[in-house]
Amino acid sequence: MVITGKSYWAAITTPNTTFEPVWSIDLAVDSKTKKELEEAGLKAKMVEGEARFKFKRKVHKKDGSMNKRPVLLDADGKETSVQIGNGSLVMIQTTIKDWKYGTKTGTSADLQGVKILELVEYGGGAPDGAELGMSADGAEIEGDELFDE
Repeated sequence: MVITGKSYWAAITTPNTTFEPVWSIDLAVDSKTKKELEEAGLKAKMVEGEARFKFKRKVHKKDGSMNKRPVLLDADGKETSVQIGNGSLVMIQTTIKDWKYGTKTGTSADLQGVKILELVEYGGGAPDGAELGMSADGAEIEGDELFDE
C-alpha cells in the first residue's frame, strides 16, 4: 500500500531507540486515507486536528537478526540519508498485516520505504540550555525570548 501525507517524528536513517529499536514515521493523512486505513484495522491518533498513523519496522527480527532498513528516496527517486523534518510531504510504502501474540491480536503496518516529495529541513531542537531558560553564555532568558531565533 502506498500512502501520501505529512510526516512527523521520522526516524528512518537512524532508528528510534527510546524503547525497542524501530525505524518509524508518523503520517498525517486526509479524511479519505484515514477511512481506508481504519477499515484496514489501523488506529488513528488525533493530534492538533490531524489524523496521524504510525508506521514502523523493528530493527531486529524475532530470531535476533537484523531487518533491512526502509528505503529512503529523495524527490528524484535517488537513495538519500537526509533527516526528515516535521511537516515534510512524503509518500510511504507499507504492508498492513494482522498479528497474534498469545491471547492478544491486532493490526500493524510494516514500513518498507519513504519517498520525500517536499522536504522540510530537520531543525535538531533548541540550543543548549534554552529549555531551562538559559542562553549559551549562562545568562537567563525571559518570557518570549525563549522562542526567538
